[in-house]
Amino acid sequence: MQRIRQRGFLVAGVDGNSFRWGAVNADTREYEGFDIDLVHAIADDILGPGAKVRFVTMPPDQRIPRLTGGDVDVLVRTMTVTCTRASEVTFSSVYFASGHRLLVPDDSKVEAFDAAQLAGRRICVGRGSSAVDVLARSGTGARVVEADSHLDCLVMIQKGLADAVLTHESLAAGLVAQDPHLRFVGARLDQTPYGVAMRKTDPDLVRRVNAVLADYAAGGRNSAWARSYGTWLAAYLGAAPTGPPAATYAD
Repeated sequence: MQRIRQRGFLVAGVDGNSFRWGAVNADTREYEGFDIDLVHAIADDILGPGAKVRFVTMPPDQRIPRLTGGDVDVLVRTMTVTCTRASEVTFSSVYFASGHRLLVPDDSKVEAFDAAQLAGRRICVGRGSSAVDVLARSGTGARVVEADSHLDCLVMIQKGLADAVLTHESLAAGLVAQDPHLRFVGARLDQTPYGVAMRKTDPDLVRRVNAVLADYAAGGRNSAWARSYGTWLAAYLGAAPTGPPAATYAD
């Protein structure tokens, strides 16, 4: 906390290529999206209204190295809370719940996530993302195609270099918003909780971010969380829920 205040601005690791989550508006040249709104809420709470933020973009496989290396204060980048990652960084309480889902071109014959339909097909995943492990465990016999991000996977589908994308439903919704010739296949494959990641040496910052999240989600459908969801995600993921999962804390 003292480090951030002395510096005068928050340094946040984000995804600059996730439409509706964290991307640069072509007209304003400003970062915008659901994750960006949360970053501003954290910065304003620590530094005051209108606080300055330095956004640092990075692919999934650079997230933890860049955080532990001191390049950023927080990671707010649709990052799934996993046991492996929690051994390296500290996560806030969950601020969003999603799940992996398959996305295919609308003329694809794939109708299910199983070996009968995916064996030998080229499935694109973001390098360093949790989708890599999901596909490896799936037993579908699909061919893994790794790209720097799910947005690069979209380009690979458009170029005919991949047959499908496996990513979080939340991120896939942004891809559908960019290319309406894509469709979802089946239901979510799992539950992927998102948390704000911070260094293990910053316990005061973790406590402060958890307090911010509690205030951000307070008020149910009238909360800042719900307003942000309505602005960025409701059109693609359905009517706004009341907020993120209820936080629980261990003694």
